[in-house]
Amino acid sequence: MNRYNVLGLSITIGDSFFKNLDVHFVAVALMENIQSMEFRHLRELVHCILIPLVKNCPVDMREIWLQKLLHPLFVHVQQALSCSWSSLLQDGRAKVPDTHGILSGSDLKVQVMEETLLRNLTRQIRSLLSVIASPPLNTGIPSLEQSGHIIPFDMSSVKSLDAVASCSLVGYAFYLFGMYASFQFQSFFFFSLCLLLVIASC
Repeated sequence: MNRYNVLGLSITIGDSFFKNLDVHFVAVALMENIQSMEFRHLRELVHCILIPLVKNCPVDMREIWLQKLLHPLFVHVQQALSCSWSSLLQDGRAKVPDTHGILSGSDLKVQVMEETLLRNLTRQIRSLLSVIASPPLNTGIPSLEQSGHIIPFDMSSVKSLDAVASCSLVGYAFYLFGMYASFQFQSFFFFSLCLLLVIASC
């Protein structure tokens, strides 16, 4: 069992983990070198730690924990995935940062392994966004569908983004990244959530 798995299991303890552990220490340990992480390590980080963290983080601790961990992740991932997907579509090579185990072999083998690493990380980020957008974590957002009928969403019922953020993880994410991120990143985050809704409706 690697260190990611151990920390991920510890997160499932719930309130005790979040209230007794120093978030600054955890953030430095996990995110300090995120820009030099290989895709396979990023995938493990998201799968083993960040998804359990989002699922188990108490509402009153989100502002502290999610800001420190999700913000640097999404900023880096937006740039890294955009660069690798653009390279794959334009040049036929994903050009991922991973080097261990893929430098040897034929060009075709390397290309296949690079694309596999890119797709695996992309799927894991999609899974993380799915968790963020899941109904149990967004009780403050009215259901858009019930028994096959669309329910009108009265925007006047939402007094402020702050109010939505207090009972909705999606609302909190927009509130957080609206404060700290560029318009380009906000657009990426919004597009990703919209894409999830499209996939879910197919």
